[in-house]
Amino acid sequence: TLQTDIDDPSERLRAIAASDARAKEHSASLGPTLLVDLAQSIPRGAFGWLLGLMARTPLSGTAIHNVVISNVAGPTETLYSAGA
Repeated sequence: TLQTDIDDPSERLRAIAASDARAKEHSASLGPTLLVDLAQSIPRGAFGWLLGLMARTPLSGTAIHNVVISNVAGPTETLYSAGA
């Protein structure tokens, strides 16, 4: 997480790094093929039913995330989309 509840920048950065390390450990423990394996184990006809069921849950309108943070460098020149 971005730890926006922590005012001190140094402390916030340490908390972000710790949170990131935990997330990476968790992700590594799940394995790189987990979602593919799961998708292959669900019968094709069940996907539509499951998506419909998920749409009726209280969390269906909740965004999983609203910002992407990356340590991969972006382009060196300014890019525009549709003139903006």
